[in-house]
Parts: sequence; C-alpha cells; structure tokens
Amino acid sequence: MTITLFQSMIEGRKYTRRANTEITHYFIEHIGLDYGKNALTNALRPTQENIQYYYEQTGNKSNSIREHRLDFPG
Repeated sequence: MTITLFQSMIEGRKYTRRANTEITHYFIEHIGLDYGKNALTNALRPTQENIQYYYEQTGNKSNSIREHRLDFPG
C-alpha cells in the first residue's frame, strides 16, 4: 500500500486508499525535500482530493493531515 500511495502522490494521481497520518506527513515532507517544489505541488493535489474523498465517505475531516505544517529551507 505505501508504494502505491507514494507512486500516486509523486505522479499527482488521485488515490482513495487511506494511509495513516505519519506516513502521509513523511511522504509529503520527503517528496518536497528530495524531489523539489513541483513534485511537492503534485503530491499535495491528490492528498487534498483524498481528504475530500475520505470526508465524503466517513465524515472524518482528517484534521491531523490538513493542519500539518511544512517547513522547507529556501
């Protein structure tokens, strides 16, 4: 599952499978640090879509993912 999630994020492709908050944070942070700003933007779009999808399915707002603060040098 984590490989599929990473691939979806890096390709900017919608994913519907739910990952835990720590894995989602890790991937977002490291995609930004390792692959740059464009890849980070690409990863954030499907993550936002996943939050919306999950909310529509369960009513869970995924606050811990939405409120995560990203700090990148430069």
